[in-house]
Amino acid sequence: MGKYVLLITMIGLYISCASDTSAAKDLEGRWELTSASIDGEETDRLENLYFEFVKDQVNTNILGADGTYPYELRGGVIQQQSEPEVAYDLLFKSDTTIALSSDIRGRSFVFSLLRAEMLNESSEVL
Repeated sequence: MGKYVLLITMIGLYISCASDTSAAKDLEGRWELTSASIDGEETDRLENLYFEFVKDQVNTNILGADGTYPYELRGGVIQQQSEPEVAYDLLFKSDTTIALSSDIRGRSFVFSLLRAEMLNESSEVL
């Protein structure tokens, strides 16, 4: 009986890690802000915000200046290893759009971002 519990646990961990790896690969690329709110209020103060996920690194200007930080994706949470360390809840993800929420320096943020290639394609149509 104990062997079966261990086997089921191992399979569960493998599937969880495999799905996080797949989700992290799906995040790769540059994402640019389309809308943001701080403490529930819409804001345009973050209009040039971007995240660029490359393997296990994220390039972003979320902390006020461009920076490159290691990150991990676990169970729908992106953990950015910076000072301060920042965790983003992945609220929604499609091929073209992601929505993230985070508490940074005591403030609650929600971001909607579009894959940069999609922004370029929509501006070329105009």
